[in-house]
Amino acid sequence: MIKFNYQIQQDDNGTLLILFPDIPEAVAVANETNDIHTQALQGLLCALDGYIDDRRFIPIPDLSGENAIEIPALETSKILLHNEMLLQGVRKSEMARRLNVYPPQIDRLLNLHYKTKMDFVEKAAAALGKRISIHFQAA
Repeated sequence: MIKFNYQIQQDDNGTLLILFPDIPEAVAVANETNDIHTQALQGLLCALDGYIDDRRFIPIPDLSGENAIEIPALETSKILLHNEMLLQGVRKSEMARRLNVYPPQIDRLLNLHYKTKMDFVEKAAAALGKRISIHFQAA
């Protein structure tokens, strides 16, 4: 799964500002330290949805910091699918044609907030000549 480093700054109104060095558009605010993980993930996913909407490549960071947020497996697979579509020059309309679906289904497939079934993501990866590999590791 993909992890993104974040930094926390005390804001002047008493909240905690969460910033992501690899995704400068991603910003989140937490009222207390217990909210950092939830708010960081939501802020990051919103910014990454913007990258997908703008057809921008999502950089996969090389982690070195102690504060990192892990993107869940489904969203990670969608990010990698999006990047692969860009690398291969496959537009949404072409992906819809390859999968024999309507274009709005591709919009949902790439939407990080939509709970797509994993078998559809696998089918989309196969349409790009790729497969998804999953493994367990110690927590």
